[in-house]
Amino acid sequence: MNDMADSSAELKRRFPGRSDQIDTLLSLMGRPADPTVPSILIYGHSSSGKTSLVRDLLSTTIARKQWAYINCIERHTPRMMFEHAVNEWCSWSPSWENQFTSIARIDNLNDFLCVLKEGVSLNQHATEMIGDKETRYLVLDRAERLRDMGTTILPALLRLSEISQRNICVILLSTIVYEKFRTKSGSYEPLVIRFPEYSKEDTLQILRRDFSEDGMELQIEDKGTVHLNDDFFRSFSEVIYSIFFQNCKDLNELRHLVALLFPLFINPIRDGRAKPHETAKLFKLAQPYFAEATDKLYLREISSSEWAKRTSEMADAKTTASHTVDASVIAAIRTNAKGDFDLPYYTKFLLIASYLASYNPPRFDVRYFAKVADEKKKRKRGIHKSASDKSGGKMRQQLLGPKAFPVERMLAIFYSIIDDKLDDAIDIPIQITSLTTLRLLLRTTNMDKLDGAKYKCNVSFDFIRGVARSVRFEIDKYLFDFI
Repeated sequence: MNDMADSSAELKRRFPGRSDQIDTLLSLMGRPADPTVPSILIYGHSSSGKTSLVRDLLSTTIARKQWAYINCIERHTPRMMFEHAVNEWCSWSPSWENQFTSIARIDNLNDFLCVLKEGVSLNQHATEMIGDKETRYLVLDRAERLRDMGTTILPALLRLSEISQRNICVILLSTIVYEKFRTKSGSYEPLVIRFPEYSKEDTLQILRRDFSEDGMELQIEDKGTVHLNDDFFRSFSEVIYSIFFQNCKDLNELRHLVALLFPLFINPIRDGRAKPHETAKLFKLAQPYFAEATDKLYLREISSSEWAKRTSEMADAKTTASHTVDASVIAAIRTNAKGDFDLPYYTKFLLIASYLASYNPPRFDVRYFAKVADEKKKRKRGIHKSASDKSGGKMRQQLLGPKAFPVERMLAIFYSIIDDKLDDAIDIPIQITSLTTLRLLLRTTNMDKLDGAKYKCNVSFDFIRGVARSVRFEIDKYLFDFI
């Protein structure tokens, strides 16, 4: 019991904000030979600590051969998945030349059940029985991929201990809720454990954990060394959180940004231009690097090495003093050397969609944005307007100003004009809130009215044309005034 308590305390220290989940899992596991639940579904957003916590918990509480870890993207067929599980349960590691071989050939689910019931022949005199005494665990990461392996795989895994008559617990790790796993034929319901998003304090603690707990010594030119303590790391982490968290919920991405930006953040201390306690000055000197990271790194338009080279060139050119962008605006909008305004990639399309919704009559949405309609049909069904309309007559919407539109209409246009699939980490409501904060969108309904919110676009045609040009979107072809 003391070992279990020590393991629990150590896990809680390493995984802030996950105390309840750790206690639940440890209580379900019990002692190595105790029977446990047939299946567990652990779900939560990406970078919520699911995989790391489960692997660390199992590795610190039970023997390695008692659990098998499988990534369903790497092992994307039933044969690869089942053979890899048996290899890990039997502690059998193939050589590099024969890395895809197995201690037993398992072609399908029936072969897998036979191996569990009859055991694995290690040699002429020994047979490995799986799950006959100690509990064995099968951890399936990215478990949503199981839905693509056939209709029988997932229901069988959820009740694997029952149909194999062995003490086996299947742990599914996924980013989607169980309702999306359900099949029409029905299946056993697993025990569901949710990993919520980290709070601000938990996120800051994780970001600070990447630095040494004892601080670090920084060499100063001609002045010896200076000690950077935990308060300095906390202030830097809070700056990163305040700038990037609204547009980037991925904790791994935030940790990546911390690793890239911290050397640039402390450069003024190293060359004597600022002192560790002058946080505001350090932040001002680092603003151009934060802006560059917001614009490029999250979208991966350039590699990390290319971005580091670019920031080095910026420092050599001594452009730091010319950048005085306000901190509240840096995370969402930036002015580049050409005078154009840069927004995050998908936010640009949201702004374009809002402009189209403000200046196009709703009855023409199907005509302009239905992807099934070809150009010939569009021209055939087109409305012929008079020359006075095209040249700016009294009915031209550009002269009448923007009209309010429901947010649902803007989102429908948004999903129609983007070609690629949205990343799960992109939070559209937060992007809309950012545009409203920047006064690029104006809300025309009261804030207390939750349903049927309406907005209107608050930018000029020249502004939106520059935004559309930056993402190679020909907005003129989708505006009623220019058709």
